[in-house]
Amino acid sequence: MDEVELTKMFSEFGRVHQINVLRDKVTGQSKDYSNTEKRARKYL
Repeated sequence: MDEVELTKMFSEFGRVHQINVLRDKVTGQSKDYSNTEKRARKYL
């Protein structure tokens, strides 16, 4: 999966702030690992 596909998938649960897919430096292939950051809602 790439960043676009992951954003679509995680957007079902709220706004995605940032997604980084870790890639091999030589081949550019995904290492099948990513970091996903979402912003928390503020509740009053």
